Amino acid sequence: MGVVTLNPLTNTSLYEVEFSDGHVEELQYNIIAENIMSQVDSEGHHYQLLAEISNHQSTHLAITKKNRFIRSKSGNIHPKKTTIGWSIEVEWKDGSVSWVPSKDLKASNPIELTEYAVANNIEKEPDFK
Repeated sequence: MGVVTLNPLTNTSLYEVEFSDGHVEELQYNIIAENIMSQVDSEGHHYQLLAEISNHQSTHLAITKKNRFIRSKSGNIHPKKTTIGWSIEVEWKDGSVSWVPSKDLKASNPIELTEYAVANNIEKEPDFK
């Protein structure tokens, strides 16, 4: 059913789509194409829309308040700059959940991450300063 055209935005062919929660819907090709294109930038990089930050965790590799500084060869003390060891659990608008390295979330959603860090009393951790 629907009209098949070479232009993805005017192609109205119908497809059965099964979603991650198991329900099935019949969608037009142009709706599917529009959704896919809305999640890709001009260079073809895929991104997802954040719904909520739900958790965080750190490993032994994370910089702590005790070991957050390093002394340079000249004797000056500088803060270590690394985000290794921190992961953030994110729920995406599509309903999926994943653990994301904090550096990636800092780049894509800095305001949301800052709000989460303050609300969860981790804003003073070296990774979130």
